Amino acid sequence: MEQRDTEHKIMKRRAAIALITGGFGAAALGGWSTQRNRNMKSGQELITNKEFIDALVDTIIPKTDSPSASEVGTTEFLVSVINQCTEQRDKLNFYRGLDQIHGSSIKLFQKKFDELDLEKKQAIVNDLEQQRNLPHLLRRIKQRFLGVSFLDQLISITVQGYCSSKVITENYLDFEPIPITYTACYTESKPVISKAI
Repeated sequence: MEQRDTEHKIMKRRAAIALITGGFGAAALGGWSTQRNRNMKSGQELITNKEFIDALVDTIIPKTDSPSASEVGTTEFLVSVINQCTEQRDKLNFYRGLDQIHGSSIKLFQKKFDELDLEKKQAIVNDLEQQRNLPHLLRRIKQRFLGVSFLDQLISITVQGYCSSKVITENYLDFEPIPITYTACYTESKPVISKAI
């Protein structure tokens, strides 16, 4: 009988320790998630990870005979679009994608993404591309219910920022500025006044 009481007390103690440990773990996880949401809402997480974002946009548009995406200011454009113009669920998808890229980099190469060479960065992004490779209709349905995927956002915002940057539009694209003066098709000598009948 005494042995049963001892076992019963040990089991109660274990349950209490598990409950306390689980409570502390949940509180810590909740605090991390709350801090992440605050950082996400204020945009601090993207700003503090500038090298990581530079490496991502340079993976999408690397340096060739034209400058890379980060050299023309695409990183700042991407950060401002994500922080100011993106819905909350799409922003959350973007942050999840950043975590996935970072996790893949550490898991496969034991280095941060921005420390890898271009071939390894492209391998990680290509792997992510293969994961999202769905037929067009299924991808549209998924986008409707879950929001725009990380890679879709990254590619479209990077290309948009790159092609609209001053350096690229003036030096590499066929760019013609809008004329300063407007020449009308015909001139009106005196104003026309219409009267209701």
